[in-house]
Amino acid sequence: MNTLFLILLVTLSTDIASFSDSTSVSGSTDGRFLPICLPNPDIVYEGGFYINYADNYRHLNRFDNELLEHPESGISDASMPYAFTQTGMRIRFRTDSDSIRFIFKAREDAAQSSLRDAFGVYVFRTDVETRYEKFDNNSHQSFDTLDFIVANVRNDKSTTPAEITVHLPTHFGVDLYSVEIREHANIFPLPEDNRDVYVAIGNSIAHGTGVESATPHTWPHLFAMYADVNLYNMAVARARSSWVIPSMLRGRKVDIITVSTGFNDWMWSDNSLNEASVRYAAMLDTLLIVQPEAEIWVITPLATTVEEPAMGAPFTLEAWRNEIERLVNIRQESANERLHLIHGPDFSEPGYLMDGVHLSRDGAQSFARRLSDHIRYGWELFELEFGCNVLDGDH
Repeated sequence: MNTLFLILLVTLSTDIASFSDSTSVSGSTDGRFLPICLPNPDIVYEGGFYINYADNYRHLNRFDNELLEHPESGISDASMPYAFTQTGMRIRFRTDSDSIRFIFKAREDAAQSSLRDAFGVYVFRTDVETRYEKFDNNSHQSFDTLDFIVANVRNDKSTTPAEITVHLPTHFGVDLYSVEIREHANIFPLPEDNRDVYVAIGNSIAHGTGVESATPHTWPHLFAMYADVNLYNMAVARARSSWVIPSMLRGRKVDIITVSTGFNDWMWSDNSLNEASVRYAAMLDTLLIVQPEAEIWVITPLATTVEEPAMGAPFTLEAWRNEIERLVNIRQESANERLHLIHGPDFSEPGYLMDGVHLSRDGAQSFARRLSDHIRYGWELFELEFGCNVLDGDH
Protein backbone atom coordinates (compact mmCIF):
# COMPACT_ATOMS: atom_id res chain seq x y z
CA MET A 1 0.00 0.00 0.00
CA ASN A 2 2.90 2.37 0.79
CA THR A 3 4.40 1.52 -2.58
CA LEU A 4 1.14 2.39 -4.34
CA PHE A 5 0.94 5.67 -2.45
CA LEU A 6 4.48 6.61 -3.52
CA ILE A 7 3.71 5.83 -7.15
CA LEU A 8 0.59 8.03 -7.04
CA LEU A 9 2.54 10.80 -5.35
CA VAL A 10 5.34 10.74 -7.94
CA THR A 11 2.81 10.67 -10.80
CA LEU A 12 0.90 13.61 -9.35
CA SER A 13 4.10 15.58 -8.81
CA THR A 14 5.20 14.96 -12.40
CA ASP A 15 1.82 16.07 -13.78
CA ILE A 16 1.92 19.26 -11.73
CA ALA A 17 5.47 20.03 -12.88
CA SER A 18 4.52 19.44 -16.53
CA PHE A 19 1.49 21.70 -16.18
CA SER A 20 3.64 24.42 -14.62
CA ASP A 21 6.26 24.22 -17.38
CA SER A 22 3.62 24.41 -20.12
CA THR A 23 2.02 27.45 -18.56
CA SER A 24 5.28 29.36 -18.14
CA VAL A 25 6.39 28.69 -21.71
CA SER A 26 3.22 29.10 -23.71
CA GLY A 27 0.97 31.30 -21.62
CA SER A 28 -1.92 28.90 -22.23
CA THR A 29 -3.16 25.46 -21.21
CA ASP A 30 -5.12 24.63 -24.36
CA GLY A 31 -3.57 21.18 -24.79
CA ARG A 32 -0.20 19.82 -25.86
CA PHE A 33 1.69 20.75 -29.01
CA LEU A 34 1.25 18.58 -32.10
CA PRO A 35 3.35 18.91 -35.28
CA ILE A 36 1.73 19.97 -38.54
CA CYS A 37 2.40 17.44 -41.27
CA LEU A 38 4.81 18.95 -43.80
CA PRO A 39 4.37 19.81 -46.59
CA ASN A 40 1.05 21.53 -45.92
CA PRO A 41 -0.74 23.58 -48.60
CA ASP A 42 -1.84 26.19 -46.04
CA ILE A 43 1.73 27.01 -45.01
CA VAL A 44 3.21 29.47 -47.49
CA TYR A 45 6.92 30.06 -48.08
CA GLU A 46 7.76 33.47 -49.56
CA GLY A 47 11.00 35.07 -50.65
CA GLY A 48 12.58 31.99 -52.23
CA PHE A 49 12.03 30.45 -55.65
CA TYR A 50 13.47 27.01 -54.77
CA ILE A 51 11.69 25.35 -51.83
CA ASN A 52 12.45 21.64 -51.48
CA TYR A 53 11.03 18.94 -49.21
CA ALA A 54 13.28 16.08 -48.14
CA ASP A 55 13.69 13.78 -45.16
CA ASN A 56 10.84 15.34 -43.19
CA TYR A 57 12.12 18.91 -43.35
CA ARG A 58 11.90 21.95 -45.57
CA HIS A 59 15.03 22.95 -47.50
CA LEU A 60 14.63 26.69 -48.07
CA ASN A 61 16.66 27.87 -51.08
CA ARG A 62 16.78 31.25 -52.76
CA PHE A 63 18.77 30.03 -55.76
CA ASP A 64 19.32 27.21 -58.22
CA ASN A 65 22.39 25.56 -56.66
CA GLU A 66 23.74 24.29 -59.98
CA LEU A 67 23.72 27.79 -61.45
CA LEU A 68 25.44 29.18 -58.35
CA GLU A 69 28.40 26.93 -59.17
CA HIS A 70 28.75 28.43 -62.65
CA PRO A 71 32.23 30.02 -62.95
CA GLU A 72 30.65 33.37 -63.94
CA SER A 73 28.06 33.42 -61.12
CA GLY A 74 29.86 36.16 -59.19
CA ILE A 75 29.66 33.90 -56.11
CA SER A 76 33.11 32.98 -54.82
CA ASP A 77 33.92 30.13 -52.43
CA ALA A 78 33.89 32.67 -49.60
CA SER A 79 30.52 34.00 -50.73
CA MET A 80 28.81 30.65 -51.32
CA PRO A 81 27.78 29.99 -47.67
CA TYR A 82 25.82 33.26 -47.70
CA ALA A 83 23.94 32.16 -50.81
CA PHE A 84 22.54 29.30 -48.72
CA THR A 85 21.10 31.62 -46.07
CA GLN A 86 17.48 32.79 -46.17
CA THR A 87 17.60 36.58 -45.97
CA GLY A 88 14.19 38.00 -46.85
CA MET A 89 12.38 34.65 -46.70
CA ARG A 90 9.15 34.22 -44.73
CA ILE A 91 6.93 31.41 -43.47
CA ARG A 92 3.26 32.41 -43.30
CA PHE A 93 -0.05 30.83 -42.28
CA ARG A 94 -3.20 31.46 -40.26
CA THR A 95 -4.14 29.60 -37.09
CA ASP A 96 -6.49 29.63 -34.12
CA SER A 97 -3.81 28.14 -31.85
CA ASP A 98 -2.93 30.24 -28.80
CA SER A 99 0.78 29.33 -29.10
CA ILE A 100 3.04 27.98 -31.85
CA ARG A 101 6.34 26.15 -31.66
CA PHE A 102 8.95 26.35 -34.43
CA ILE A 103 11.93 24.02 -34.69
CA PHE A 104 14.79 24.82 -37.07
CA LYS A 105 18.22 23.26 -37.49
CA ALA A 106 21.41 24.86 -38.69
CA ARG A 107 22.08 24.23 -42.36
CA GLU A 108 25.52 22.66 -42.68
CA ASP A 109 26.53 24.27 -46.00
CA ALA A 110 25.37 27.77 -45.00
CA ALA A 111 26.93 30.65 -43.12
CA GLN A 112 26.28 30.62 -39.37
CA SER A 113 27.43 34.09 -38.40
CA SER A 114 24.86 35.29 -35.87
CA LEU A 115 21.51 34.44 -34.32
CA ARG A 116 20.99 37.83 -32.72
CA ASP A 117 17.38 38.91 -33.41
CA ALA A 118 17.50 36.17 -36.04
CA PHE A 119 13.81 35.23 -36.27
CA GLY A 120 11.38 38.13 -36.56
CA VAL A 121 7.77 37.08 -35.90
CA TYR A 122 4.72 39.20 -36.70
CA VAL A 123 1.28 38.31 -35.39
CA PHE A 124 -1.66 39.99 -37.13
CA ARG A 125 -4.77 39.66 -34.98
CA THR A 126 -6.87 42.15 -36.93
CA ASP A 127 -8.70 41.83 -40.24
CA VAL A 128 -6.18 40.19 -42.59
CA GLU A 129 -7.39 42.33 -45.48
CA THR A 130 -5.86 45.43 -43.87
CA ARG A 131 -2.74 43.88 -42.39
CA TYR A 132 -0.28 45.86 -44.50
CA GLU A 133 -1.97 49.19 -43.86
CA LYS A 134 -1.56 48.57 -40.12
CA PHE A 135 1.96 47.16 -40.42
CA ASP A 136 4.42 48.43 -37.82
CA ASN A 137 8.01 47.31 -38.19
CA ASN A 138 8.58 47.73 -34.45
CA SER A 139 5.71 45.39 -33.57
CA HIS A 140 7.50 42.10 -34.21
CA GLN A 141 8.94 39.69 -31.67
CA SER A 142 12.55 38.55 -32.02
CA PHE A 143 13.98 35.13 -31.20
CA ASP A 144 17.63 34.11 -31.15
CA THR A 145 17.33 30.33 -30.76
CA LEU A 146 16.53 27.60 -33.28
CA ASP A 147 13.70 26.17 -31.15
CA PHE A 148 11.22 28.76 -29.88
CA ILE A 149 7.58 29.24 -28.93
CA VAL A 150 5.45 32.20 -29.96
CA ALA A 151 3.02 32.76 -27.10
CA ASN A 152 -0.28 34.62 -26.80
CA VAL A 153 -0.90 34.37 -30.53
CA ARG A 154 -4.65 34.82 -30.31
CA ASN A 155 -6.79 36.84 -27.92
CA ASP A 156 -8.82 34.44 -25.76
CA LYS A 157 -12.04 36.28 -26.66
CA SER A 158 -11.34 36.29 -30.40
CA THR A 159 -12.80 33.73 -32.79
CA THR A 160 -10.79 35.01 -35.78
CA PRO A 161 -7.60 33.10 -36.69
CA ALA A 162 -4.40 35.10 -36.38
CA GLU A 163 -1.95 35.43 -39.25
CA ILE A 164 1.65 34.47 -38.49
CA THR A 165 4.69 35.64 -40.44
CA VAL A 166 8.15 34.35 -39.47
CA HIS A 167 11.09 36.17 -41.07
CA LEU A 168 14.17 33.97 -41.34
CA PRO A 169 17.74 34.99 -40.43
CA THR A 170 19.97 36.86 -42.84
CA HIS A 171 23.35 35.40 -41.85
CA PHE A 172 22.51 32.04 -40.31
CA GLY A 173 21.27 29.37 -42.70
CA VAL A 174 18.50 27.09 -41.44
CA ASP A 175 16.21 24.24 -42.43
CA LEU A 176 12.66 24.03 -41.11
CA TYR A 177 12.00 20.81 -39.21
CA SER A 178 8.72 21.34 -37.41
CA VAL A 179 5.78 23.69 -36.90
CA GLU A 180 3.64 22.70 -33.92
CA ILE A 181 0.27 24.00 -32.75
CA ARG A 182 -2.13 23.06 -29.94
CA GLU A 183 -3.84 19.70 -30.38
CA HIS A 184 -7.34 21.20 -30.74
CA ALA A 185 -6.22 24.01 -33.04
CA ASN A 186 -6.16 24.26 -36.84
CA ILE A 187 -4.45 26.18 -39.59
CA PHE A 188 -6.32 27.99 -42.35
CA PRO A 189 -5.58 29.23 -45.88
CA LEU A 190 -4.22 32.73 -46.34
CA PRO A 191 -6.13 35.25 -48.43
CA GLU A 192 -4.90 35.71 -51.99
CA ASP A 193 -1.85 37.94 -52.16
CA ASN A 194 -2.07 40.30 -55.15
CA ARG A 195 0.92 42.47 -54.30
CA ASP A 196 3.57 43.15 -56.93
CA VAL A 197 6.60 40.86 -56.79
CA TYR A 198 9.82 42.68 -55.92
CA VAL A 199 13.30 41.19 -56.43
CA ALA A 200 16.40 42.71 -54.84
CA ILE A 201 19.71 41.80 -56.53
CA GLY A 202 22.73 42.97 -54.59
CA ASN A 203 25.69 42.31 -52.35
CA SER A 204 26.20 42.30 -48.57
CA ILE A 205 24.54 45.70 -48.10
CA ALA A 206 21.25 44.38 -49.47
CA HIS A 207 21.84 40.96 -47.89
CA GLY A 208 21.79 42.60 -44.47
CA THR A 209 25.35 42.91 -43.20
CA GLY A 210 25.28 45.64 -40.58
CA VAL A 211 21.90 44.80 -39.03
CA GLU A 212 22.91 41.54 -37.26
CA SER A 213 20.81 38.65 -38.60
CA ALA A 214 17.48 40.47 -38.57
CA THR A 215 15.64 40.45 -41.90
CA PRO A 216 13.08 43.06 -40.67
CA HIS A 217 15.91 45.61 -40.44
CA THR A 218 17.38 45.08 -43.92
CA TRP A 219 16.72 47.81 -46.44
CA PRO A 220 15.02 45.52 -49.03
CA HIS A 221 12.55 44.37 -46.37
CA LEU A 222 11.88 47.96 -45.28
CA PHE A 223 11.46 49.07 -48.89
CA ALA A 224 9.01 46.21 -49.49
CA MET A 225 7.09 47.28 -46.41
CA TYR A 226 6.92 50.94 -47.47
CA ALA A 227 6.01 50.08 -51.08
CA ASP A 228 3.65 47.22 -50.10
CA VAL A 229 5.30 44.65 -52.37
CA ASN A 230 6.23 40.96 -52.04
CA LEU A 231 9.99 40.68 -51.46
CA TYR A 232 12.35 38.11 -52.94
CA ASN A 233 15.83 39.05 -51.75
CA MET A 234 18.45 37.58 -54.11
CA ALA A 235 21.35 39.54 -52.67
CA VAL A 236 24.42 37.63 -51.52
CA ALA A 237 27.16 38.91 -49.24
CA ARG A 238 30.47 39.34 -51.11
CA ALA A 239 28.79 38.81 -54.51
CA ARG A 240 29.99 40.55 -57.65
CA SER A 241 27.91 41.50 -60.68
CA SER A 242 26.96 38.62 -62.96
CA TRP A 243 24.38 37.53 -65.53
CA VAL A 244 23.84 34.20 -63.73
CA ILE A 245 21.58 35.28 -60.86
CA PRO A 246 19.34 37.39 -63.15
CA SER A 247 18.99 34.36 -65.44
CA MET A 248 17.11 32.57 -62.61
CA LEU A 249 14.25 35.03 -63.12
CA ARG A 250 13.44 33.68 -66.57
CA GLY A 251 9.74 32.81 -66.84
CA ARG A 252 8.85 34.23 -63.42
CA LYS A 253 6.37 37.02 -62.75
CA VAL A 254 8.40 39.94 -61.41
CA ASP A 255 7.17 43.53 -61.32
CA ILE A 256 10.00 45.48 -59.68
CA ILE A 257 13.75 44.84 -59.54
CA THR A 258 16.47 46.78 -57.77
CA VAL A 259 20.09 46.14 -58.74
CA SER A 260 22.63 47.29 -56.16
CA THR A 261 25.66 45.16 -57.00
CA GLY A 262 28.81 46.97 -58.06
CA PHE A 263 30.80 47.84 -54.95
CA ASN A 264 32.56 44.45 -54.85
CA ASP A 265 33.42 44.77 -58.54
CA TRP A 266 35.72 47.57 -57.39
CA MET A 267 36.58 46.58 -53.81
CA TRP A 268 37.34 42.88 -54.24
CA SER A 269 38.67 42.63 -57.79
CA ASP A 270 41.79 43.39 -59.75
CA ASN A 271 39.96 43.48 -63.09
CA SER A 272 40.33 46.42 -65.43
CA LEU A 273 37.49 48.92 -65.81
CA ASN A 274 36.67 47.39 -69.20
CA GLU A 275 36.47 43.86 -67.75
CA ALA A 276 34.20 45.02 -64.94
CA SER A 277 32.07 46.89 -67.47
CA VAL A 278 31.61 43.79 -69.64
CA ARG A 279 30.37 41.76 -66.64
CA TYR A 280 27.98 44.50 -65.56
CA ALA A 281 26.63 44.97 -69.09
CA ALA A 282 25.96 41.23 -69.36
CA MET A 283 23.98 41.40 -66.11
CA LEU A 284 21.84 44.31 -67.38
CA ASP A 285 21.23 42.71 -70.78
CA THR A 286 20.19 39.44 -69.16
CA LEU A 287 17.71 41.23 -66.91
CA LEU A 288 16.20 43.11 -69.83
CA ILE A 289 15.81 39.87 -71.80
CA VAL A 290 14.35 37.63 -69.10
CA GLN A 291 12.18 40.36 -67.53
CA PRO A 292 10.99 42.61 -70.39
CA GLU A 293 8.01 43.98 -68.41
CA ALA A 294 9.58 44.59 -65.01
CA GLU A 295 10.56 48.01 -63.68
CA ILE A 296 14.34 47.85 -63.16
CA TRP A 297 16.06 50.36 -60.88
CA VAL A 298 19.87 50.32 -61.07
CA ILE A 299 21.56 51.77 -57.98
CA THR A 300 25.20 52.78 -58.21
CA PRO A 301 27.45 52.03 -55.18
CA LEU A 302 26.33 53.90 -52.07
CA ALA A 303 28.35 56.39 -50.05
CA THR A 304 31.38 54.91 -48.33
CA THR A 305 34.40 56.06 -46.33
CA VAL A 306 36.62 53.45 -47.99
CA GLU A 307 39.09 55.14 -50.34
CA GLU A 308 41.21 52.28 -51.71
CA PRO A 309 40.16 48.90 -53.16
CA ALA A 310 41.36 45.84 -51.27
CA MET A 311 42.74 44.03 -54.35
CA GLY A 312 44.13 46.94 -56.31
CA ALA A 313 41.45 47.58 -58.93
CA PRO A 314 43.06 50.04 -61.39
CA PHE A 315 40.21 52.56 -61.34
CA THR A 316 38.45 54.73 -58.77
CA LEU A 317 35.05 54.07 -57.29
CA GLU A 318 33.74 57.28 -58.80
CA ALA A 319 34.98 56.20 -62.23
CA TRP A 320 33.10 52.93 -61.71
CA ARG A 321 29.89 54.76 -60.78
CA ASN A 322 30.25 56.82 -63.94
CA GLU A 323 30.71 53.66 -66.01
CA ILE A 324 27.58 52.08 -64.56
CA GLU A 325 25.65 55.25 -65.37
CA ARG A 326 26.99 55.13 -68.93
CA LEU A 327 25.88 51.52 -69.36
CA VAL A 328 22.39 52.33 -68.12
CA ASN A 329 22.10 55.47 -70.25
CA ILE A 330 22.98 53.54 -73.40
CA ARG A 331 20.18 51.07 -72.72
CA GLN A 332 17.74 53.82 -71.83
CA GLU A 333 18.40 55.36 -75.23
CA SER A 334 17.09 52.14 -76.76
CA ALA A 335 13.62 53.31 -75.73
CA ASN A 336 13.48 51.05 -72.70
CA GLU A 337 11.42 53.29 -70.43
CA ARG A 338 11.42 50.67 -67.68
CA LEU A 339 15.14 50.93 -66.93
CA HIS A 340 15.96 53.59 -64.33
CA LEU A 341 19.12 54.93 -62.72
CA ILE A 342 19.69 55.96 -59.11
CA HIS A 343 22.92 57.63 -57.98
CA GLY A 344 23.63 55.77 -54.75
CA PRO A 345 25.47 58.54 -52.84
CA ASP A 346 22.41 60.81 -53.22
CA PHE A 347 20.40 58.34 -51.12
CA SER A 348 22.99 57.50 -48.47
CA GLU A 349 25.56 59.22 -46.29
CA PRO A 350 28.59 58.18 -44.21
CA GLY A 351 26.85 58.97 -40.92
CA TYR A 352 24.46 56.08 -41.54
CA LEU A 353 27.17 53.46 -42.07
CA MET A 354 28.03 50.79 -39.53
CA ASP A 355 31.63 50.22 -40.64
CA GLY A 356 32.28 52.64 -43.49
CA VAL A 357 30.55 50.35 -46.02
CA HIS A 358 27.43 48.67 -44.64
CA LEU A 359 24.27 50.46 -43.58
CA SER A 360 23.39 50.54 -39.89
CA ARG A 361 19.79 49.86 -38.87
CA ASP A 362 19.05 53.58 -38.98
CA GLY A 363 20.87 53.81 -42.29
CA ALA A 364 18.88 50.95 -43.80
CA GLN A 365 15.64 52.57 -42.72
CA SER A 366 16.66 55.97 -44.10
CA PHE A 367 17.80 54.51 -47.42
CA ALA A 368 14.68 52.38 -47.83
CA ARG A 369 12.41 55.34 -47.12
CA ARG A 370 14.23 57.62 -49.57
CA LEU A 371 14.23 54.91 -52.22
CA SER A 372 10.55 54.17 -51.74
CA ASP A 373 9.59 57.82 -51.95
CA HIS A 374 11.67 58.28 -55.11
CA ILE A 375 10.36 55.18 -56.87
CA ARG A 376 6.75 55.92 -55.96
CA TYR A 377 7.19 59.41 -57.40
CA GLY A 378 8.57 57.84 -60.58
CA TRP A 379 5.56 55.52 -60.75
CA GLU A 380 3.19 58.47 -60.45
CA LEU A 381 4.92 60.27 -63.31
CA PHE A 382 4.82 57.07 -65.41
CA GLU A 383 1.10 56.72 -64.78
CA LEU A 384 0.46 60.31 -65.84
CA GLU A 385 2.51 59.91 -69.02
CA PHE A 386 1.46 56.42 -70.13
CA GLY A 387 -1.96 56.09 -68.49
CA CYS A 388 -1.30 52.87 -66.55
CA ASN A 389 -0.78 52.05 -62.91
CA VAL A 390 2.47 50.21 -62.16
CA LEU A 391 1.42 49.54 -58.58
CA ASP A 392 -1.63 47.63 -59.79
CA GLY A 393 0.44 45.59 -62.22
CA ASP A 394 -1.41 47.13 -65.20
CA HIS A 395 1.48 47.44 -67.60
